[in-house]
Formats: sequence, structure tokens, C-alpha cells
Amino acid sequence: MEKSVIMYATEDEEQPVEPPANKERQRQTEGVLHRSEDHFQLLVQGVKNYAIFMLDPQGRVVSWNPGAEHIKGYREEEILGRHFSVFHTEDDVEQGHAEEELRVAATEGSYEEEGVRVRKDGTKFWAHVVVTALKDEAGGLHGFAKVTRDITERKEAEERERLLTHEKASLEQVSDILESISDAFYTLDREWRLTYINSKAEELWGRSREQLLGQNIWEECPQAVGSQSYWQIRRAAEEGVTTTFETISPVLGKWIAGRVYPSPSGVSVYFQDITERKLGEEERARFAAIVKSSDDAIIGKTLGGIITSWNKGAERLYGYSADEAVGQPISILVPPERRDEIPSILESIRRGEKVDHFETVRVTKDGTRLDISLTVSPIREYEGNIIGASTIARDITEH
Repeated sequence: MEKSVIMYATEDEEQPVEPPANKERQRQTEGVLHRSEDHFQLLVQGVKNYAIFMLDPQGRVVSWNPGAEHIKGYREEEILGRHFSVFHTEDDVEQGHAEEELRVAATEGSYEEEGVRVRKDGTKFWAHVVVTALKDEAGGLHGFAKVTRDITERKEAEERERLLTHEKASLEQVSDILESISDAFYTLDREWRLTYINSKAEELWGRSREQLLGQNIWEECPQAVGSQSYWQIRRAAEEGVTTTFETISPVLGKWIAGRVYPSPSGVSVYFQDITERKLGEEERARFAAIVKSSDDAIIGKTLGGIITSWNKGAERLYGYSADEAVGQPISILVPPERRDEIPSILESIRRGEKVDHFETVRVTKDGTRLDISLTVSPIREYEGNIIGASTIARDITEH
């Protein structure tokens, strides 16, 4: 039986050669790493939608992929060695934004933002940017990897959506206002089609907006063609000026007052029923004519007893001209012993009561005492509030 022989190497002798199996494993590992690097480079070079490039620790460009050329416009030979702040706006450069990106990435490991960047030709675009610090195992900084994606289309879509949302909210607010106003309101496009009708217009016309929207107004209301409102609406549309009208509507059979505003898309029309006001004006005009021509003294006064109107009959009866009487207290006509009548009469007027055929004594300008019959009525404004009194005085001395 052979004996085993154990040999020991001295310090001067060569170390045992590494087994072939270990060398093979190392070569395989290195091959995998090289292939991985090659695959990564192929991936980076093949990406067109992302700018992927490297920076040295000072921020100078040291690598450049086709995606970077596509997005930023620089060829590789134009950009290598240049500082990456060239991609920032002038304001960002002045504020040191590029250096801040690298500082944050070096401190925290990475930096990410969405912001405006600049292409070679000076045009601006929205970019999503990620900067990653490249460090060795000991923490030494070797540079930065930067990935940039053009997100302009997305940001523009978001802005359009924001504007549409804002516009929708504004239109809803305007619609709420137009629905709450007391005026009737409608809009017409350039083809005279009704594009908006508020609830007050529906009420006055007696027709719903569902029936009228999109219809030609002159076809729906043929009786209005040739009317004053028709011509003022056409004038506003054709001349681009604001117009007004006050007329009897052939559609409603009522007095209406309106205002027409031109716009690039057509016209906007506001109008209201003023029949009550016009009848009141006519009534007051008739009353004024009666007052002016009446033989009776007709005097207007405030609730404080100050004379506000004075007709010819009052001039003849009391001797004061209108200039002398208006603005004076009604007490100038009352003898001293009758002064307590004035507060009593005015209190009845404030309560809305009429004082009818009240017989008393009054004094003329020259001091003559007259037996007078007074009828005093409240004067009301449109809302019904009492604002004064009207007095009709007749001389009953002979009677």
C-alpha cells in the first residue's frame, strides 16, 4: 500500500495555482456583467421618449442618448462637456436652480420635479425630471444620472381641463345671476337663433326655453318684425353698438323697456314689463293737466308739512305765487288758533287715511280769513309707501 505524501510550500515557493473551476466561474460572472452593461447601453440608446444622460460631479454632460437629442435638440458633440444649466430658463439660472437640483440629489440621493425647461432653439416645454446621485460603496460622489420626459401635452391637457372647469363654474355663476334678476333676458346668435333664455323671459312669453332654444326669434315671433324693438336689436347686431327701446310689444301687448348689447357671437337683450309705470305716468300726466286747469286750489306737501306744489287755483285763492309758496310750511295759511289741525291731519295721512270735506278757516297772503273745505289724500310712490299729501281746497265763505 502506497503512503500519502503531504507537501508544504515554503515562503520562497510559488502559491498554489487557482483551480480551473474558480477561473471559469469568474469569467462567466464578468461576461454576465459585460452583457448586462451592453444591454443597458442598448436600452438607453434605444429610448426616444426619454432624455437619459450622465453628469459629472460638477454638472457637466458626459453622456447623451438619442432621446435627449430628440427632446432637447442638441447633438451629442454639441452638448458633451457643457453644464446642464443650459436646459434651464434664465430665471432658474439666476436663482441657482440647477445647482440646487444637484445639491439635493447629492444629499438625499435623488431629486424629482416637474418644471419648465428650454430646448436648443429656445422653445420651452414642460418636463418631468429625475436626478439620481451616483456614489461608490464608500459614499464618494462620481456624478449624476438624469432622466427627463417631455410632459407638455399632459400639462396642456391639464390646463385645458382647468380652464374648462373654471369656465363652467363661471358660466354657472353667470346663469345663477341671470336667473335671479328681475329683468327678462335672452341671447341671439348671428343667425337670430335663441341661445339662452332666463326664467323671467319664459314667464313673460308664456313659453318654455325647451320650446324656444335654437329657434329663429323672428320666425317664432313674426308679429315683432318691423317693431321698434326689432330695429334696435338689428341695429345693435349690425353696427356693434348698445341700443335701447321703450315701446308697446306686439308680442305681449304690454309696454316694455329694453337694452341690447352686441357681442362677437350675437346680441344679449334685457327687457322688462313697464306697463304699470307707463299707466302711472299717463295717470299723473292727466292729473297734472287737471291740477293745472282746475279752479280749485290744489296743493302738494310732504309728511312734514312743507309745500311741494302749488297750482293756479291756489294762487287765486290764497294770493301767493308758486315761487312764494313752494318750500314754505303749510302753516303760513293757518290762523294761530287752528295750528293744532296740521299735526292731526298729517297723522291721518301717515296712516293712509283720507280727510274728506274738512271745514275750517285759512288765511290769505293779505290776511283775509276764508271759510275753506279741505279734502286731503295720501300720495304714494310705486311701492305703495306714503310720501306726502295732496290737498284740494274750496272757498265756502259764501256758502
